[in-house]
Amino acid sequence: MTEVENIIHKAIVDSIVLDSVGENLPSFVLAHLKATPDCVKVLEKNGRISFMSENGMCAMEIDDFSHVRNKVWWDLWPNESQDLLMNAFQGALSGATIEFEACCPTAMGRSRCWQVTVSPILDCVGNVESVLAVSRDITGVCTEFNPCAGCNCSYEAA
Repeated sequence: MTEVENIIHKAIVDSIVLDSVGENLPSFVLAHLKATPDCVKVLEKNGRISFMSENGMCAMEIDDFSHVRNKVWWDLWPNESQDLLMNAFQGALSGATIEFEACCPTAMGRSRCWQVTVSPILDCVGNVESVLAVSRDITGVCTEFNPCAGCNCSYEAA
């Protein structure tokens, strides 16, 4: 993880601790979160979601963060993907950055394929204090002729 990514992660985590996400984030962090269509989530060491970016909620068709706050991240995914997510999460807790592709419907039930990166968020002495999960919707590049790695999606007509 780059130094800039660690600064962004730390700013997000600090804001969560203050329970005022968005109000105390540095402007470059807010600009980054608003510029990316990715679903950016901070997961506590028990796997519970403590933060989700606004654009991430749009991508997942979640209208209110309270619907997913404190939910276990992998429980929001289909059963067949949960082991993959739990293993990636455990890898991040061990300090690794893990990437994978998996399918998960949105909150509205629309089938989506996601490219997911899970990485540790480190405290000031280098210990893992939480986990960053970034999901990018790659449904548009996945087709029945070019499936996502590790996915068995049912594809919607565009």
